[in-house]
Amino acid sequence: MRVFNGRPLHALRLIAIVFAFVAVFAVVVAFGASVGHRAQLLTAGLMMFAGLASYEVWRGARDELPRARLVMAGLFAVMAIVLAARTALPWLSPESELADVFYDPLGGLSSLVNSISIVGLSIALLMMANERTSDRHRRLALTDELTGLPNRRYFLTQAELLLRRHGRDTLACILMMDLDRFSKVNQRFGHAGGDEALVWFASLLRRQLRSSDLVARYGGEEFCALLMSANQAQALATAERIRASLAAEPVAIQGQRHPVTVSIGVALLRSGEIAAALQKADQALYRAKAEGRNRVAAEQGFDVRLAAN
Repeated sequence: MRVFNGRPLHALRLIAIVFAFVAVFAVVVAFGASVGHRAQLLTAGLMMFAGLASYEVWRGARDELPRARLVMAGLFAVMAIVLAARTALPWLSPESELADVFYDPLGGLSSLVNSISIVGLSIALLMMANERTSDRHRRLALTDELTGLPNRRYFLTQAELLLRRHGRDTLACILMMDLDRFSKVNQRFGHAGGDEALVWFASLLRRQLRSSDLVARYGGEEFCALLMSANQAQALATAERIRASLAAEPVAIQGQRHPVTVSIGVALLRSGEIAAALQKADQALYRAKAEGRNRVAAEQGFDVRLAAN
C-alpha cells in the first residue's frame, strides 16, 4: 500500500521487521510456548499489519478520490479488529485448551470474515486503480502538459465554481498576460527554447500569485489569472510586480540569458460575468501592446492614478 500511494518502501526497515519477528518467535518456541500461544503471536503480527495497512490506505485518501479507499481502509480495519479479538480472547480460556491445538474463540468466524475481506480488498484495489486512472485522464484533460498549469477549460470551470462558492458579487479581478515578441524567441532558439521560456514564466506566476488565486495557461504564450478578493488597485499592483520581476531578470534558455517581457491587461469582475471580464482584460492587454509592450494597462474607465494612490 505504501508503493501504491507513491511512497518509498524501505527495504532495510522491512528486513529488520521480518528478522525481529523471527527472533521473537524463535525465543517463544525455545521457551516451550504452546501451539495456542504461537498462533496468538502470529495472529498479533497479522493484526498489526492489517491496522497499518488500514492507516496507509486512509492517509492516501487526502490525495485521491476517497470512495474506494474508504471501502478498503474499512476492510483492513475489520480484519485488524477480528484478529485482535482472536489474539486476546484465548487468554480468557483454560490453559489446557491452548496447550496442544489452536483454539479459535470466534468459532471460525475470524476465518470467514478474513476470507470475505480478502475478496473485498481485491475488488476495492481494482476500484482504486480504476479511479486513479480516471482521475489521471481528467487531470491531463484539464492541465497544460508543458507548464503544469491548469488549461483554459479548467480555468473557466473552476472560476465558475469559485464564484458560485463565494457569491456572484464577490470582489475579484482578471489578469490577461501575453509574452512580448515571443515569435523572436522561437526564431532564435526554436520551439524547444520557446517552451523553456513558457515554463520559466509559469514558475514566476506561481511564486508571485497567492494560493487563493487561480492561474492558467490560456493558450500559446497567453496566460490568465483570477485574483479573488482583490480590487483593481490591488490587481494592478500584482500585475506590475509580475511585469517588473520578469523584466528584471533575463530568462535562461538553452544555457543563455535572453530578455523576455510581458504585457498585462487588468479588468474588474462584475456580477460574476467571467466572459465579460476576460474580454475587457483582453482589450486592456491589446492596448498595453499598442502603447509599447512591457507594461500594464487597466480596462477603459478605470483611473490608474487612483491605483497608484
